Parts: sequence; structure tokens; C-alpha cells
Amino acid sequence: MTKKTFLILGALALIAVILAVAATRGQPRVEATDQAGQVLFPRLVNDIDKLKSLVIKHGGETMTIDWDGKTFRMRERGGYLVDPEKVQAVAVRLARLTKLESKTKMPDRYDRLDLGDPSVKGGQATQLTLQDASGKALADLIVGKRKFTLGGREGGTYVRFPGDPQTWLALGELTVGSAAHDWLRGEIADIKDSAIKRVTVTHANGEKIIAVKGASGFTLENMPKGMEMVTPSTAEDYAKLLDTLKLDDVAEGAKVTFPKDRTTTAVFEGVDGFQITLDMFDDNGKYWLRLKTTAAPTNKDGADKAETAKQIAELAARTENWAYQVPQFAIVALTKSMSDITKKPDAKGAPPPAPQGMPQGMGLGGGLPPGFGVRP
Repeated sequence: MTKKTFLILGALALIAVILAVAATRGQPRVEATDQAGQVLFPRLVNDIDKLKSLVIKHGGETMTIDWDGKTFRMRERGGYLVDPEKVQAVAVRLARLTKLESKTKMPDRYDRLDLGDPSVKGGQATQLTLQDASGKALADLIVGKRKFTLGGREGGTYVRFPGDPQTWLALGELTVGSAAHDWLRGEIADIKDSAIKRVTVTHANGEKIIAVKGASGFTLENMPKGMEMVTPSTAEDYAKLLDTLKLDDVAEGAKVTFPKDRTTTAVFEGVDGFQITLDMFDDNGKYWLRLKTTAAPTNKDGADKAETAKQIAELAARTENWAYQVPQFAIVALTKSMSDITKKPDAKGAPPPAPQGMPQGMGLGGGLPPGFGVRP
């Protein structure tokens, strides 16, 4: 994002503010004060190009997002990339917030609106501060619950200025993410199963599971004799592990230790010759992984498949030296043993079991007890 982008953002926010103010005049109010209808931060639309940092405080934790001249990065996550569109969205929505109705001034009622102290561990209030290069606040607001029953086209948000006992219902939607994944660039990998020809999974105990692409889809190459896959898609699940894989959190790779006795390794071999190695371990319910990418060798004619080569190069640059926390559902296949994904074939030709509770002999084809003939 460039400075020009922020100027455009400011212009768009200004238009949005004008529309928001006009909308407040048509909103029904109950005992609104003489400040109702005012924009919360009237100077923000002009100062937005000065934005250097966003500070988010929630539940006693702090996240700091810094502009480095080219993009936004999260300070507490080793400078990992932040999604600029998420920053833009919050800045625009903050700039267009207008006071709709004054609410309580009583601190003991703040928690009902999630407007308590953001520094309290476990609290639900979120404080958002936009700062310039000198650390001066361009905007500072405690953001609480949303209200969805205004009857207008927009919703409302309960807010409070830090140090001011007065709370407000503001016109406009402002949801400030309180977790790292709400701000970070979420994509880890997006390699479709069509680009994978073989996946070799090695568990910490040495057990291997090998999924290979065949003429009719993926199968288990080393499936035990006399067994079959639990579902037809069992082997394909391994090939899809890198498809739209997204993070929950991230850490510098050197700060996360992958214990050998708890680490599962999956090696993905690409149709075009690339190789991706994924290590994963369970840290008390938090699943961490890291990637190592090897580009495809150059073909004899001196040309790789350009699109795939570019995708693999971008993946390597983005994931090198990082460890990612992911939701369990995203890598559940790696948590399963061979006994979990295979079964003995169902017996063929055996009659189906009688429905539970039906007397013996009353199943299909079993006849009827004496005296239960069909009446004339």
C-alpha cells in the first residue's frame, strides 16, 4: 500500500462520512443529546495518510500493526505480513462512525456493552488506537458490542472514548479483530490436489501412510492386505491438505521447537516435480506446522511450467523461517493412523440384521409367528 492509496482511502472515507451524517438525520432517536449526529473523529479523513501504527488492546493483550513504507506488519508476530485490506476496512469504518444516542455513564454497567477495561484479562472490550509516526493518537476508541435493531440500513456499535465515562451508540459497523488471525494474511498454501501425485506421511512412531494418484483418483499404496479405505476419499484427503490452508497464528520458526517424538512429517510430490515437506506436531491442542519447499528441476528443454513454478516460489518466500498454528480440522488427516483410515471389507451376501426390538423370526423373509396370517 502506498501513500497515494491512503489519500484515496481518505477521500472515500470523507464521502462515507457525509452519507453517514445524512443517514443519522433520518434515524429514530430517544432522548439524544445535542452531540448526536457528530462524527466521532472529524479530522481522521484528513489525517489518514499520517497513519503509522494501529494498536489493538483486548483481554489484557496487545497487538501492534506497523506501516513499514510498503506494507503493514505485526510487531508481536516478528513482523509477519498483515492484510492491508483489513486495515483499510477498519480505518474507513472508524472514520464514518457518528454519534447516534448517548448511553450509560455508570462504570458498573460498562461490561453489559463490552466497554469495560481492555487491559483486564478475559475482558471483552477492545481498544483501537491509530497513531502517527511520533506516537500521537489520530483516533482512540474503546469498541464494544454491535446492535442490530436500529431499523435502518446500517447497524450500530457501542463505543466509549478512553477516560470519558460517557458511552455512546454510534451509527455504523465497526468490528475490531482481537485475535492475530483477524489481521494477518491468512493464506499459508493453496496447492490443489490436481498438482499432487504422491504424499508420504511418516508418523513419529515410524508408521507410514502413502497416498498416490492413480487413473481413478488417489489410493493408499501401502494399505494392509485384506483391508479397504474407510471412505472413497480417504487417500484424497492427504492430497488436499495444502488446498486453501490458512493460519490461526504464526511465530518465528526459530522460536518453535518441533519434538522428534511428537512430529509427523508429510512429503508432497508434485506432478511438475516440486516437493513440499510439512512437519506438524500437537502442542497440547495447538497444532503447529512448518514448510520446506523444493522447486521443480529444470526440464531438458530448459523450461518449467511457469505458473506452477511461480506459485511454488511464492510459497517458499512466504513460509520460509515461519511456524504456523492451524485449526485441527485443517490437518486432521495427519493425526490419523493406518488403523483409523482402513477397515475390513463388509461381508457380502449376509442378510441385514433385524430391526432392534423385533422378535426373532419377524425379519424380512423370516416368516410370521402362528396366528399372524393375513385376514380375509
